Amino acid sequence: MDIAAIAARNGITMHRAQNSPLPELGTVTGDWTDKPLAIIGTGPSLKGFDFSRFDIAGVRVLAVKEAIWDLPFAEEVFCLHRPWLLDREAELGALDKRKVFAVEPEVGRCPVIPNSLYLLRTRHAGYSDKPTEIQSGGNSGFGATNYAYLKRGTSGRRWRWALFGFDYTDQLGEHYCADRYTWYRPGQNARYWRSWGDNFNDCKAQLSRAGIDVMNASPISTVSAFPKCSIDEGIRWLTAACG
Repeated sequence: MDIAAIAARNGITMHRAQNSPLPELGTVTGDWTDKPLAIIGTGPSLKGFDFSRFDIAGVRVLAVKEAIWDLPFAEEVFCLHRPWLLDREAELGALDKRKVFAVEPEVGRCPVIPNSLYLLRTRHAGYSDKPTEIQSGGNSGFGATNYAYLKRGTSGRRWRWALFGFDYTDQLGEHYCADRYTWYRPGQNARYWRSWGDNFNDCKAQLSRAGIDVMNASPISTVSAFPKCSIDEGIRWLTAACG
């Protein structure tokens, strides 16, 4: 049945929602393996933490979404969640930091923010190995690790990451900065947390082949793919790899 044709015969105009145009998409380049990497999310295990302690000489910092406002020394910020881009468009436009966004065509506007790298967001198991694409894993924390994976370069150096605030649980609340999540409805992602944590299991072989060692410094985390430790231990683990 051709619904559009029937509608036209009856004088009805149908309006089909169109995907929004995307900014120009780019490619991940560069090699970050010269320094250990702290990837910092917004999980509740970081509530009350002194973020200046992440400002460590010789450690590179990648912020995930809202964590950027507590990490003025971060090298870049990553996000794949369109509502956050819209909510923080003005602040991100004024932010003198490199922004990395993974986007896919969606109904509604996609902000074009200066000093930003836009990549295509995809959905499949494991990490994307294409420097033009990010596998979402359902959330910006996972996407940030796929972005970091694409920054491994060709040096062959072993590389050390520590994840902070990658909790995917509400045992201590939902975000350390819950008051700033103005677009977020409390509890809206609770049904996904376990599966989001499990998504990291599909990446272990890729990380191993790339010579990337990962420590999850989020002790209450549902991410079981990597050894867990305290925040303090995670900081010491990164610091030990400096220089």
